[in-house]
Amino acid sequence: MIVETPKTRKFPRTFWLRLFAIFSILLGLLFSVFVFTNLWRDSNSSDFSRNSKSLGGRYYSYQQKVYVNIPFQGYYLLPGVNSRDFQVYSSRYLAPLAKDNQSVFCGTHIIQGLQPERVIYTSQGYISDGHNTYFCSEERKNPDYYWWHEIVRDKAYDNPDRPRRRDFILSPVDNVVYGNLKTWGQNYLSDGQHLFYEGVMISKADGSSIQSVPYGQGHLKDRIHDRYLADNTRVYYQGQPLSDANPVTFSAFSPDSDQWRTDYGWDAKINTYYFGATPFPAVIDGKNTRGLNLFVADRDRANHELFINDNGVFYWDYQGKKFKYAGPNPFGNDKSQLLSEQKAPGVWVTDKNTIVLISYEVWGKRSRGLVSKNTVLSVLSGVSLSDWQPVDTFERNGRALGTVWLAKGNHYFSSSSGQNISMDESLYLITDYPAFKQQLQQDQRITRKLKEQYLRSVRDMPEVNNIDHAKSSYSFWN
Repeated sequence: MIVETPKTRKFPRTFWLRLFAIFSILLGLLFSVFVFTNLWRDSNSSDFSRNSKSLGGRYYSYQQKVYVNIPFQGYYLLPGVNSRDFQVYSSRYLAPLAKDNQSVFCGTHIIQGLQPERVIYTSQGYISDGHNTYFCSEERKNPDYYWWHEIVRDKAYDNPDRPRRRDFILSPVDNVVYGNLKTWGQNYLSDGQHLFYEGVMISKADGSSIQSVPYGQGHLKDRIHDRYLADNTRVYYQGQPLSDANPVTFSAFSPDSDQWRTDYGWDAKINTYYFGATPFPAVIDGKNTRGLNLFVADRDRANHELFINDNGVFYWDYQGKKFKYAGPNPFGNDKSQLLSEQKAPGVWVTDKNTIVLISYEVWGKRSRGLVSKNTVLSVLSGVSLSDWQPVDTFERNGRALGTVWLAKGNHYFSSSSGQNISMDESLYLITDYPAFKQQLQQDQRITRKLKEQYLRSVRDMPEVNNIDHAKSSYSFWN
């Protein structure tokens, strides 16, 4: 007997077309409302910008009202507060703490339990009356924000419910022993017995033996680091203890010219590096990382910090948040040195080869967004120390623009400023030196036209071996 299976009911093609059209219209209307509400501002916004006055910190007065500025979002009203009675505790770049005759404020938030006349301590976002202590953060992601606030809430400056993706967050500090309060670095507080970070007590920390952590190298050498801190037994990074780190032999460092303040630590006693609070692993891709040395830490020349030992070159992928293997040691057992610290930074030579530090970015063709940042060590095989001769150094107003070098019949250019003027590579091949020289002398600066016409990437030369590659990916869209 044959049993017929009921056929699945199919909707006609016109049904799907109509459904798609309705969905598109609704989506378009929603998008239009969203754009309109983002573009619209209250009629007094331009007048506010012209006539508001700074009260100190992030607070401003306008028509005797008080507003707090949340960076990149605008101004937010403190309801019922008169600027004549208002006093600011904090400086411009710290968490906003202030008071009037009746209340104490963190941003626009009233700090319940604190009376203005009883406040005895304010520092680095912490505020106390000797019985209650609070921590007011700098602006950060607001846990109470939802995307639909942008549509349903009025964005006028005088609306206390104006949407805020980011805000200043207030937290009570519990178990404080009063009488010896002191702030350290960024967001740390000690009371002589305990240590707190952003208002939270750090377990087992000794508040009676707190000590600062210095920078151990680079342009910031010997200055105090504000995210690392130590007591007699442990080192902390943003409140998190570092495993096995010794306070006596620990120092911090950040790459030179790094606008993001990337934080590394190094314990000389156990020869261990840390990214923030994370120790570098002992083995990566089967390669032992014992005995690492810091090789490159200069964001003018590289997009990554490079660490080296006999087993290879390693780096911290700040996007993937992992320590990775970049490739083999390009020097092997050969003794190496910089070609010239001043005239050819990022170029190393041995008795056999030349190694060039190169950085570059990849941008998507369709999305036009940043896809990846890369750092490469390229080997010019057979070009040794004795092959290099400086040819000419170009200057402008007494400052060096760069140096031309000659090696085995090829002219190369080393920029003095690196990535500051989009010269991502430490060394470029010059395709026509006489024309390059004439143009550079005429322009007195490195222009995009000059670069495109006369300079070529060393890593694209057929005889070059790009031996080490560090990469951090920003997007999956090409």
